[in-house]
Amino acid sequence: MTRWKFENTLWLFFYITVSLVYLRGLFLGIMDVDSAQYASISREMYETGNYLQVYHQGRDYLDKPPFLFWTSALGYRIFGVNEFGFRFFSFLFSILGVYSTYRLGRLLYNVWVGKVSALILATSQAWFLFNHDVRTDTILTGSATFAAWQLLYYLKGKKLWPFIGGFTGIAIAMMSKGPIGLVIPAIAVGTYLLSLGKWKKVFHWRWLVGLAWTLLLLLPMLYGLYTQYDALPEKEVELITSSGPQRYKGLSGIKFFFWTQSFGRITGESDWKDESSPFYFVHNFLWSFAPWSLLAFLALYSRLKNNLASDNRYKEWVSPVTFLAAFFAFSASRFKLPHYLFIAFPYAALFTAYFVVMRLPKLKGWVKTMAVVQQYVFALVSVVVAVLLMAVVFPEKEYTSVIIWLTGVVAIIISLLKLPYTRAILAAGAFTGVMFNGVLNFRFYPELMEYQPGYYLAKKIHQSHISPSEVCISFVRSIHALEFYSQHIFCKNADIDPDKSKFWICSSDQLKSIEAKKLKFQILYERPAFHITLLNAAFLNPATRESQLEKVYLIEIKDE
Repeated sequence: MTRWKFENTLWLFFYITVSLVYLRGLFLGIMDVDSAQYASISREMYETGNYLQVYHQGRDYLDKPPFLFWTSALGYRIFGVNEFGFRFFSFLFSILGVYSTYRLGRLLYNVWVGKVSALILATSQAWFLFNHDVRTDTILTGSATFAAWQLLYYLKGKKLWPFIGGFTGIAIAMMSKGPIGLVIPAIAVGTYLLSLGKWKKVFHWRWLVGLAWTLLLLLPMLYGLYTQYDALPEKEVELITSSGPQRYKGLSGIKFFFWTQSFGRITGESDWKDESSPFYFVHNFLWSFAPWSLLAFLALYSRLKNNLASDNRYKEWVSPVTFLAAFFAFSASRFKLPHYLFIAFPYAALFTAYFVVMRLPKLKGWVKTMAVVQQYVFALVSVVVAVLLMAVVFPEKEYTSVIIWLTGVVAIIISLLKLPYTRAILAAGAFTGVMFNGVLNFRFYPELMEYQPGYYLAKKIHQSHISPSEVCISFVRSIHALEFYSQHIFCKNADIDPDKSKFWICSSDQLKSIEAKKLKFQILYERPAFHITLLNAAFLNPATRESQLEKVYLIEIKDE
């Protein structure tokens, strides 16, 4: 009874702290570029009331499907145009993803594996990250995982509602980021049926009914794409590519959605391309699935080895096949970003949870030793990095992060020393994730936002009683956060022109330019600026940070 009370008290403390860390993330400033851009697009949609056609800064926007913008616009309607309103529904979908992972674990294994897989997913670095730096992948992952759970549940019980729920989840996933929202659940379901030897059911006519239901739900989005693009073949559309803005004429919005933007990055039809290695997602997985990533590699090896063994007990192909299919498909893409793989993380959580719960306690030798060592390594590295962030990078007088760090370290030590083997690994890993992201959310990110000038410029414009419509922008930098916090689309011009406006936001180079033109001006406000999503060692080092900064100014042009 004493041990039971101790463990439950420890886990209650964990649920309180992880909730606190996630809640703090919902109120953080919105980061340029992508997240702030999506927040601005959603605000524009909310203010214009045009929900079927997507525009950004008054121009056609085709890069992403509209579901994130719909939900964020709804969040603005309920909570106002603010950070919480933008993130709220994405956060709900991330919770849905964790719950669906739990239900998948129950369905494929047992309740204990389900609970542990949900714990692993919810405390992974990626999950903390995309709940405040919101991308389309947040809703995509939650809805696609929900779809897989519902369809596998349907195959077990033959009830109608899970069938409808599964294809509704696919529709939402597709309206969030395209056909990948169908492909990943389809791989999971197909693998499940083939692993049971029921290959004929893969080609059953009922799947066509489900796809028809999905298509019906997609109709508002497809209608918007058709009227905005396909019905206007003479229209020229500007798209941002890896080589810069490109203009296209006669672009099909529907084809772009179903093919070019997703599969085109593999076939070469998309203009997005980078120089990333085929092993790009290997090293990205190490940090984004931390503190469970090294354990996941062991788990994947164990899962495949067990599946290929002659013993038919506990064979499960859905999680490893779905994860590896996504991993290799994204690795083949000509353009890669870390969050592309996040949709596969629920499946990594499943085979990792199975390994920890059902395999690890029975193992001996180097594998068991490695499992413990990797948890010590992640805990130690996270503790040290968190200290460096608080004591060296941003040594500010803020104590919430210090308290979280201290309680997290104590909880990790207690977990490793007092809990049984399996529970010790789980608790230590969970508290490592919470401790590290608590420091990030309460100390690092708020201090980092000091170097993203959009919020502060918007605040200064408001305090100075300057109408945003009187301000023009003349510098090469993302202004999405500025436009979101100003709730305005600014005029832009390469050069400062007094005839266009008397108030300008500009860089040091533009100041030199107008000084050369002998124009009189007054600096109303200046702010240090840095691209905070592209960190480097020189910026993180306070001694060299100044060399990485540029100045952004709000100026007023004076009459002669």
